[in-house]
Amino acid sequence: MKDTVLSTLALDLLERFAAQPRHTENKVDTRRPAQLPSQSPSQSPSQSPAQSPAQSLIGTTVRSTGRASEEPHTQSIASSAAKPSDTAGTPYTADSGNRRIIVAVAGPPGSGKSTFAEALVNAVNEAAGTPLSVIVPMDGFHFDNAILEQRGWLNRKGAPHTFDVAGYEQCIRALRQAGDAQSVYVPVFDRALDLARAGAREVTPEQSIIITEGNYLLLNQPGWHQLTDLFDYRVFLEVNESVLHQRLTQRWLDHGFSTQDATTRAESNDLPNARVVVQHRLHADQVIDGTAPHD
Repeated sequence: MKDTVLSTLALDLLERFAAQPRHTENKVDTRRPAQLPSQSPSQSPSQSPAQSPAQSLIGTTVRSTGRASEEPHTQSIASSAAKPSDTAGTPYTADSGNRRIIVAVAGPPGSGKSTFAEALVNAVNEAAGTPLSVIVPMDGFHFDNAILEQRGWLNRKGAPHTFDVAGYEQCIRALRQAGDAQSVYVPVFDRALDLARAGAREVTPEQSIIITEGNYLLLNQPGWHQLTDLFDYRVFLEVNESVLHQRLTQRWLDHGFSTQDATTRAESNDLPNARVVVQHRLHADQVIDGTAPHD
């Protein structure tokens, strides 16, 4: 992944953050910790529509996409020299009362979401000169293996129906509503233990650019499609299936499985999930070639 792509996107996100109006509504009672309701609220999230993507991206690995249903567009952004930020010298802090910006990074398993999200957070924080950004992973909302066993879904772990999508939605809404009032604690998936650890990551009031990453954040299927309206900016990582096959098989090999078992797991579950992600995705503001990194 070209550093110029990450640095330009990071600057674009900082400019969007600095341009946000002061947050004066939906203040939360700071005397109580943030709660994540068990059911999705019926009302729509209070937010402005996503702004248009930055037009100063460098390189040929990025393309902007028009608003569409499931068909990805292929219009390339013209290469140009990065322009100096119009907000140069602006203090990028949550103290000014700006509301949070939530960026979704989606893509099939093995496309490089975790690597890209981590690099983007680092780029934002370096450009801001303060830890303004943090990752909120969708994987923290895996159903526990006990629930998957009860429902006969354990062999399909990682498929869309094996996630607590309602819980994830409430987490994103809580992050939106908490603003600069209080910390929100989110779950994180522990691959070594093969389970989600509750409250494993703190999102502080100062962390106002949230990078959330996961396979199904742009999935056009019931239970998932409404998530796209919660995001201010949407990135999709695109990788050839043959590369995904290699990466996903290697992932299982790294977990100690034999070559045959690793291949079977990749082909029976991971790759079918990848095809669902690719074939049923919603609009992305930015499509990036994820061939270089891998998560």
